[in-house]
Amino acid sequence: MCGTGTGDRDGIPERQPRAKYDLFLDETNMEWFFVPMKERIPNWTDPYPSIILEEDIKWISYTIPIYMNDLFIGVVGSDLFFNRFEEEFREIEVYNTGYAVLINEKGDFIVHPEIEESMNLKEVAGGKYAWMLDEIENNTSGTFEYTWLNGEEKILAFNHVSNGWAVGITAEKSEIYGSLIKGINILVVAIGIGVTVTAIIIFTMLGQRMEMLEGVTRTISDIGDGNYDIEISEDYLNDKSEVGQLASAVKVMKNKQRQAMQEIKHYSQNLKSLVEERTIELEETNQELETSLDNLKNTQNQLVESQKKEAISRLIVEIAHRMNTPLGNVSMSVSYLEHVLEKLRCGERTVLMISCRMFLMNPWGL
Repeated sequence: MCGTGTGDRDGIPERQPRAKYDLFLDETNMEWFFVPMKERIPNWTDPYPSIILEEDIKWISYTIPIYMNDLFIGVVGSDLFFNRFEEEFREIEVYNTGYAVLINEKGDFIVHPEIEESMNLKEVAGGKYAWMLDEIENNTSGTFEYTWLNGEEKILAFNHVSNGWAVGITAEKSEIYGSLIKGINILVVAIGIGVTVTAIIIFTMLGQRMEMLEGVTRTISDIGDGNYDIEISEDYLNDKSEVGQLASAVKVMKNKQRQAMQEIKHYSQNLKSLVEERTIELEETNQELETSLDNLKNTQNQLVESQKKEAISRLIVEIAHRMNTPLGNVSMSVSYLEHVLEKLRCGERTVLMISCRMFLMNPWGL
């Protein structure tokens, strides 16, 4: 069997003396050898004293069993110097009274400032703290409150490491909460100062904004009164806030409204001459209409007179036409009478009488 190695103060490895064969038959301090051999799995040991060196040295070992064709050959692993680790672990300070503790997967204390090594947590105070071990075994990490042997109210925070051990940090509750309260007070004061400073900044900015807003409002009022020559401050126009946007919009509105008023003024100035021109045109049109009306009346009168003359002519023609027949008959009668008279002269009385009767029966020859 070969021995293990160590190092001097300069870190130079040195070979340890070869161990005797009988050493490997004693399982008392040989967990690093017998546990991986029997269970056939890698193993982390608890701290154990050196059995080769006479110095007060503790080791922790990680060993892996080696088998070939189901035949145990030996173990290979690494030994870690636990004394220095323990010193540094015990020097951990939390607040004023806090400290660090280390227990293995079984609940045995490995490092504790008040509990002796290898004592199980379930054995402390007659099993009063057995619930703490259950809490640690059932959770990968966590915190809980407890009352320690001296009556101190404490808080423990724990977490498991890769080999199954649990590292815990504990301190008095009053210190933890006192520091927390102090931190909260400091935070409250800081928040108060921050709020005050913020309020001052906000009120300052708000005052500036209100002053700018009042300036823009006065400008709008002047524009409403017809003062389109008023200028808006460049500070207002260059401002990136809503007031700056409002000032820019007011400037655009002012320019458009001024242009509109100029156009209205121009139209108003030309309106009088335009009305006069339209009035003259209307008068001329009215005169033409009156002339046309007079002409129409004359034409109408002429037409009426013409129609009257035409009607009289038709009436005269009709009367003449109607009188032509009686007059013709009279003329014929007269001619006949002259003929009769002529016959009377000649003595034809008989014929005369007959003719007279005929005439008297139809004097008009109808």
